[in-house]
Amino acid sequence: MSQVETLERAFPTAVSLPRYVERTRRALRAHGFTARNSLPLLGACRDELSVGIFTEVNARWGAPFELMTVAGLPTYGRTALGAAAQHIPDSDGPPRMVAILTTHIGIDREGRIGWCGRPGQSEPTTACGALAVFRGELAAGRRDTRFDPSDVEMSLLRARLLPMIPEGEVPAFEDLTRTVRDVIATDFPRAVAPVLAGTDTVIAVLTGIVVHGSKGRDWVEPGSALLSTPDGAIELDLW
Repeated sequence: MSQVETLERAFPTAVSLPRYVERTRRALRAHGFTARNSLPLLGACRDELSVGIFTEVNARWGAPFELMTVAGLPTYGRTALGAAAQHIPDSDGPPRMVAILTTHIGIDREGRIGWCGRPGQSEPTTACGALAVFRGELAAGRRDTRFDPSDVEMSLLRARLLPMIPEGEVPAFEDLTRTVRDVIATDFPRAVAPVLAGTDTVIAVLTGIVVHGSKGRDWVEPGSALLSTPDGAIELDLW
């Protein structure tokens, strides 16, 4: 199966990365968000493959406050988000933040999910590498939640994901990646809520999966898209 055929089968709602980020800009413009009055936050895996989404967000929203972590999981907390809240541009309206939060996965030229060609390497390697390690541990029957101070982010990843996976189960790579995307959609609002409590800040929270193909081509399978205001949340229509 080819790369594109695998993409269409496994991620049928995926669109090109540039189109996805442009749609965030257009959809939020209707709610008063612009690059001048909004602070972008970018959550993604710290993998160098994330340069694509960083470039697109920077081009349309300006330089983002980076929330780069292993697999994109929100292992940051109130301190980091509190710092971000202090960087919102001054404007006549309410303070505005745009959080674009992603995890990622690869598809190589042969259509293998969880693998991706990288510049300078002759053979594909895993993406996301941390989730590949985690799946390997599940396949070996290892379910260790002990905290390892020499591997902080991986310890936090295991502790967050293991309770969601039944004993003996090894999810397909794409299903595990969607689980991470859903965790991001749950954990980020929980972390940012106390930071913004009592303020009139408006924040758009958009989640998705970046799918890496060959020759630097990326797509995004959209997840949730919510606009949170002091009066409640509004579901955004990106399309």
